[in-house]
Amino acid sequence: MFIDYENVRRTALGAFCDRGMPSHAGMVDPIALAELICARRKRPSALGRVYVYRGKPSPIHQRTASSFFDRYAAAWARDPRCQVRSRDIKYRWLSDTEFVAQEKGIDVWLATELIAHSLANEAQAVVVVSSDTDLLPAVEYVLRDTPMHIEVAAWAGPGSFPLFLRDDLNQGQKRPYCHFLKKDDFTDLGCDGIFE
Repeated sequence: MFIDYENVRRTALGAFCDRGMPSHAGMVDPIALAELICARRKRPSALGRVYVYRGKPSPIHQRTASSFFDRYAAAWARDPRCQVRSRDIKYRWLSDTEFVAQEKGIDVWLATELIAHSLANEAQAVVVVSSDTDLLPAVEYVLRDTPMHIEVAAWAGPGSFPLFLRDDLNQGQKRPYCHFLKKDDFTDLGCDGIFE
């Protein structure tokens, strides 16, 4: 399971949460999410590994977000199946007090590891959880040029779209199966859980 964490969190917030939620709202338990998707596969499946790709906030610029990142990453890492892949977030200053925080290199990291795992053919299937179309070339490559079976997953709500190969829909070509995750999944899994 390859989880584009911030994309999953932001699309869940946009689809299911009220505006003005705190920065740590919409947090997803990647193990529970991966187990749910695995349980819903048409073929009996056992979860192998969960790779979580996420930018790491700076404690200097985003103290609260950094604290939550550390707490969640430590909790996830207790499960040996979960591997957190993080890179420091980059900050672009707009003024002396305002900045824009951006993940850099996360999508490329996910894409390269997805392709490497698919070529190694050590699993029966891989699943990409994201709505970020920057990942489409990697999904297309795995789908068309490797023996690996690939599926995708996305929230079924406003602003969230599956990584379908849209150009191929009219041509009837092969596309990955999509696991649509609903608001009940988000709520039942406690995906919006916040440390008290």
